[in-house]
Amino acid sequence: MFRAATFEGRRFGSFVQEQFCWFLETFRFLNGRSRVISLGDYNVEKRLVLAVPHQMRLGEPEELAPEVAQRVRSDHKRRRKYFLRRSSLFNMSNAEVSGITVLGSSSAGINASGGNFGSTGLTLTANTLGRNGTGILVTSFTSSTISKNDVSGNGTGIRLAELLTGTPAGTVSHNVLNGNTGVGLAIGTSTGATIQNNVTNGNGQYGIFVDITFVSAVAVSNNTSLANGMFDLFSASPVCKGQVWSANTFFAANQSCIH
Repeated sequence: MFRAATFEGRRFGSFVQEQFCWFLETFRFLNGRSRVISLGDYNVEKRLVLAVPHQMRLGEPEELAPEVAQRVRSDHKRRRKYFLRRSSLFNMSNAEVSGITVLGSSSAGINASGGNFGSTGLTLTANTLGRNGTGILVTSFTSSTISKNDVSGNGTGIRLAELLTGTPAGTVSHNVLNGNTGVGLAIGTSTGATIQNNVTNGNGQYGIFVDITFVSAVAVSNNTSLANGMFDLFSASPVCKGQVWSANTFFAANQSCIH
């Protein structure tokens, strides 16, 4: 700034004037009373400054990057990339929630309920849930797909409950459910659920827990469940009736019919 001012014929009466030249020049421009900005943190305030007509007295001009508009889908599918405290879906068919992060809910991070008559076609994928009472809670939905979610560090990871009997529950696959204080993956009251290729390690109670009540045609396969507090794999049904456990990797299970 001193050299530029010298080239323009500017002279300084003292060392202090030379050192504070940038300060004086900038605020001489601002004192034109046509605009006022805060110079506290340009990185924070730049979006506000660059959005209106302005002149750059120091530095290189910048432009705002274009914002990508959020799309609203007519089939009720929803995509979000925000940090949330809770996400709820009720009585919605063909609903999708993907790419969101939910932290710190005292209840369920994602709570999906199909209502009294049930809904179909729920998709939950690529979401991150932590420090919630339950990461993902799904009730009364059929033909659901719950995949590629990171549901770690909650009370319960994923819980499927009160699903309609006689209808296919859907698929829970390729999820990571580690370090939950209770159960990594809990399945109850469901027909036709496929549980495969999930990782459920280091949970406080069970890695995968399948209840006995109205549970049938449940296939649990190719999951990795290690170092959980009580059992890695647990079936509440005697001799795993209505369930098939195969090709899972685990340390401890409560019944010999679990493989």
